[in-house]
Amino acid sequence: MEYKKMEQFLRGNKNVLIFAAAVGILTGFFYWWTNANFNVSLALTNVRVTQVQPLDYNYDSYYALKASDEFSSIISGWLKTPEIVGAIFKKAGLDYSPSSFSDFSGRFKTVKVSTNVLEIRFGADSKNEAEKISWAIGETIAQKNQALAEISKQGLNFSTLAGEPVILKNSFWDILEKALMGFFAGLIFGLFFESARKYFK
Repeated sequence: MEYKKMEQFLRGNKNVLIFAAAVGILTGFFYWWTNANFNVSLALTNVRVTQVQPLDYNYDSYYALKASDEFSSIISGWLKTPEIVGAIFKKAGLDYSPSSFSDFSGRFKTVKVSTNVLEIRFGADSKNEAEKISWAIGETIAQKNQALAEISKQGLNFSTLAGEPVILKNSFWDILEKALMGFFAGLIFGLFFESARKYFK
C-alpha cells in the first residue's frame, strides 16, 4: 500500500523530481568547481603581553578575557580585508588575483572557538600550498601585532601563536553530500511551488 502511494506521488510530481535532481546536480557541480582540493583548519591563540601593567588590568581576570575576545574579533576583521589577504598570499609566494573585493573577504572563514582562540578555515589546491598559507597567516598577523605594539601607549599588546594546520583532502563523498542537500532543498521548494500553483489555479 505504501509503495503504491509512493508510486502515485512520483508519477504526479515528475516535474518536481526533475527540478530537484537538476538543483542537486548543479549544487554538487558548483561545490566541486568553487572549492579547492584540500580544506584547512588553523588555530590562532592570542596571548596577552604587557611590559607595564596598566591600572585597568591590575585585577585582570575579567579584563584580560574581554581584551582577548576583542582582539580575536580584530584578527577576524583583518582576514576579511584585501590588504591582509593580499599580504598573506604575497608572503606565501603565491599568486592571488581575484576579480572583486568580495573574493578577498570570503577567502578565509573565521570561527571564534573561545575568547582567545580563533580557528581559520580555508581551501588550498595542494598540501604544500596549505602549509605555505598557514605559515604566512601566522607571520602576517605577528607583524600586525608588532606594529600595534609599537604605537600602543598603554604598554599592552598581544602575541598570536599559530598552531599546526589540520589539512583534509576533499573527497567524492563531500560533493555527494552537497548534491543531496541541493536535491532535498529543490524538492521542498518544488513541492511548495507546485502546491501553491495548484491552489491558485
